[in-house]
Amino acid sequence: MAGDMFISRYRHQKIETTFALKTQNTNFPHTPEDEIIYQELNKSYQKALNVMPENLRVVFLMSRNEQLKNREIAERLNVGIKAIEKRMTQALAHLRKALIEQ
Repeated sequence: MAGDMFISRYRHQKIETTFALKTQNTNFPHTPEDEIIYQELNKSYQKALNVMPENLRVVFLMSRNEQLKNREIAERLNVGIKAIEKRMTQALAHLRKALIEQ
């Protein structure tokens, strides 16, 4: 299980790094089409967040925007770590479903 978590985290970091390098690179083409795609994706993401149940949205945003660990979120919200893990799983499933349907 720890190995799976390590691999998953490594893959996620690799994607983040690649994206950061591409968006910072002045040679990366920022075509009007790229901008439209980004705006549409961002609008879909915001819409999915807005309709997400508040208890899921709060946990998701604390994790992603504030970059808090599950333990830290659990302490702040005064709930168990398992509850946070379940809410994160549900939040991610909600986003996936909403973005696929769009």
